Parts: sequence; structure tokens; C-alpha cells
Amino acid sequence: MSAEADGLRLYMSRPVWNGRPTTLDAKIFFRIVYGAAAGYMSLRYGGEVFVRDDHAREALGLETPLLERIQYNDGTTLVYALELQDGEIERSPWTPADSPHGIGEFVIANTHFFRTWRVQVPQMGLFIKG
Repeated sequence: MSAEADGLRLYMSRPVWNGRPTTLDAKIFFRIVYGAAAGYMSLRYGGEVFVRDDHAREALGLETPLLERIQYNDGTTLVYALELQDGEIERSPWTPADSPHGIGEFVIANTHFFRTWRVQVPQMGLFIKG
């Protein structure tokens, strides 16, 4: 967030989904994104699992667009999607209708993926406390 003479700028992101259910199960997901469950575990315990985040989101049809919300002192609010192109920041107008599918819809539409995740995760020695 930064204060400007003419208003306030807020930078944010939110997970959005392309609306296409995934055909992947957790085992295939780990193989595609991390090479194997052991690859995930190595990255996780080394604190570097984030290096595969883009690939993981892409495999599942998820994105995290960077948004800039400008609230001007006169009450006008504009929201832009920001993208880096050729070393320059490109702004394009953005509304929630541009990314209608949120993370909640992704979870509902991909229950098969999460059922296989529950099977895969304990096999990897990762236990999630509920």
C-alpha cells in the first residue's frame, strides 16, 4: 500500500481458477510438478517448495494475478491487472468478472483431486492436523 498525493494505491493478489476441472490425481500431480513425492519432500524440508509454485498452479489451472487498486481522493476507484512485459509493467483494467472462478469453486469442482491428496499425503509421511 502506498499513499499518493491524489489517493491510495493497494497491491494485492487473489487465487483464481480457469474453470476447467483437473483430470489429475495427487500422485500424477506430484510427479508432473515435483518429479515425485520425494522431490516435493526435499523442496519442502529445504524451504524451497516455492520454486515450483508457478508450475503447480499451471498444472491445476490456477493463477494469482497481481492487482493494483487505486482509490482516488475524489472517491473514484480503478483496478488494474499488472503484468511484466519486456521489462515494463503493463496495466490493463480489471474487474471481478475478468476472473469469475475463485478458489472455492476450484475446491468444489475438484473433490476427486483432494480425495487422492488425502491418500497421497500420509504415504509421503506428511500428516496434517485437523
